[in-house]
Amino acid sequence: MKFSWQSLNNFINLNHISVDKLASLLNAKGFEIDEIHEDTKLRDYILDISITANRRDTLSIVGLAQEIKSILNIKFIEYNQISQYNTAHNTIKIIPQLKYLSHIRINKVLNLKNFTSPLWLTNYLNLHDIKSTNLLIDITEYIKVKWGHEIHLFPCHVKSNWQDNNFQIIQDVHNEHIKHNNHCLLTISSKSIKVNTPLTKNHTFNNKIFNIIICSYNYRIHNISEDRSIYNQAHFNDAYNEALRLLATFGYGTISKSYINIPHNIRERHTITINKSIIQNTLGPINNSVFKYLKVKEIQTILEQLELEPQYNYYTKNFHVNIPIHRSHDLKRQVDIIEEIGRIYGYEQFIDKIPQFNTQNNLTAQYKIIKHIRKYFRDIGLYEVINTSLQKNYIHSGLTKYKNIKLYNPILDDQSTLRNSLIHHIIQNKIYNYKQKNSNIEIFEIGTIFHQKTHLRNVSETINISGLLGNNNFIKTSWSDKTTELTWLHAKGILEKLFEQLQIRVKWEKYNKSVSVDNIITEYYNLDSTTLIRNYDNNEIIGILGEINQIFYKELSDYKTINIFEIQLNALINALKPKSHLSYTFSYYSVYPSVIRDISIKVSNNLTFEEIRDIIYSTNKNLIHKIELFNEYKNTDKHNSRFIGIRITYNSIHRTLNSYDLQQIDEEINYILTKYNT
Repeated sequence: MKFSWQSLNNFINLNHISVDKLASLLNAKGFEIDEIHEDTKLRDYILDISITANRRDTLSIVGLAQEIKSILNIKFIEYNQISQYNTAHNTIKIIPQLKYLSHIRINKVLNLKNFTSPLWLTNYLNLHDIKSTNLLIDITEYIKVKWGHEIHLFPCHVKSNWQDNNFQIIQDVHNEHIKHNNHCLLTISSKSIKVNTPLTKNHTFNNKIFNIIICSYNYRIHNISEDRSIYNQAHFNDAYNEALRLLATFGYGTISKSYINIPHNIRERHTITINKSIIQNTLGPINNSVFKYLKVKEIQTILEQLELEPQYNYYTKNFHVNIPIHRSHDLKRQVDIIEEIGRIYGYEQFIDKIPQFNTQNNLTAQYKIIKHIRKYFRDIGLYEVINTSLQKNYIHSGLTKYKNIKLYNPILDDQSTLRNSLIHHIIQNKIYNYKQKNSNIEIFEIGTIFHQKTHLRNVSETINISGLLGNNNFIKTSWSDKTTELTWLHAKGILEKLFEQLQIRVKWEKYNKSVSVDNIITEYYNLDSTTLIRNYDNNEIIGILGEINQIFYKELSDYKTINIFEIQLNALINALKPKSHLSYTFSYYSVYPSVIRDISIKVSNNLTFEEIRDIIYSTNKNLIHKIELFNEYKNTDKHNSRFIGIRITYNSIHRTLNSYDLQQIDEEINYILTKYNT
């Protein structure tokens, strides 16, 4: 959207800052400047600014001026308000509880004689890429750009006089109507705003004198707010009064009394409470300081700049801030307030390094088991697939107590519900590869499925492991025989080996239709060749393995048998009971070279090798890595002694052995030989 530099100066004094510097500052504060254009003819600068969807309150001159005021910490320019058109008289029938309408003002403007816009107004609109048409339409466009309010004009077809005050607000079941002499001007509902017979750009003024009705309002419902008036309620009267003043000054019209409806229960400002430590820890320390954070006074000053009316409790260390109506659409959470504080103070003022956390030994059991399962299936030749979590809305006969979770507004009918099984997509993957002549591919997937019980609203998410095992050239019984297909027993053996590696005890049970299987759709299986996998200890169902349903063989005609399985990860983790009776000794493996010495010593027959090994270890525990017995022989003449060959490996895990170490090793070996061979 384009903004005039002079128009901004009507609200705030920008003489102390240049256009380029302000543009750079706005860029840093989240407002992207697309272009700065200088209009030499009008001696003005045009700023083309991209306004994000969450900052619709800045889609007007006054809205952007209010944002710049907060950034620069300056005040609005005070100007004398003309009270000629201000009135507190309420001549509309009061409706106690309006659902949609809020502040309402209606006037008649009689005897309009001029419909040509003054030069300044035409230039103003041209600066904002708006083509001038006539005075009445130009005034509505001007008010929209400057104040962000929608002004509606209606031709007044009946001959009006000052006593003709028949304006009404009528409610029905779904709508609210503004009427004049039983003619409906506006119809407002929860979903739309309908303007009936308004004054348009194509209207021609044949008569020299013209009468109109001018109307403006605010409304309560955000989801019907397509223009900008909801975000500038504070300037409602300023915008409306200026519109009346322009019609009277340049149109030479006579303004009637204002008909006003102001609600008694005006919307209260939303309050957010946030602790000082949350602000400091989220934004982090300030640059060029030793772990210094924003002080309470600095935070409070920024919140005051943003017109959030902060109140600080020194006992609880909490800030209580009141959200203005024009910012209620984007300041809803604590993190929104923190973001505003950081934006105004300047993100470049904070240390931008990510804190380092020691995540060693923090791997969850779920992560470890998924990693192990993924490696196992890949090692035996299965391909992992990743499919979308969306699928077509299928009616499953095998999951009667669950219902499909539908998307509210799906893009495609094939992606209208969340998947409740991994098997459907895996079968489609197999069919696709079969048609591409990649027939013997076997696949698996680890993914999330979604379920919702028919009598509950909560949606449950679970992680399942599913796979498809079907290979016509799986195994040979001998070299001379032809390869045979993978059978159900082979598939069972593949899963049994996985359970054995995970140290999980399971038992296999033939499927019984009376058994309820949670989170698994059984209609994909040939139930006569299907087996349940249960936890051996508590009989909980872990998964299911079986032959694929016959209906899918129509597209996989070359296969005699295809087996599919689905395992519930949570049940698998519950069955995981690693053996605790094994004790292992772990030691570091040295990357440095070792020194080996082979010696032969004479020992008595009653001295065991373990005793000799302990004696040798005691000579140098730090460097002796391993002691091995590689030979033993006896002297037939001397029956009370024998000779043994021992290999001693010296090594260090910290360094390479030097000459001093080698000399020490030789001395130790001489000591051993002297002790036993004498």
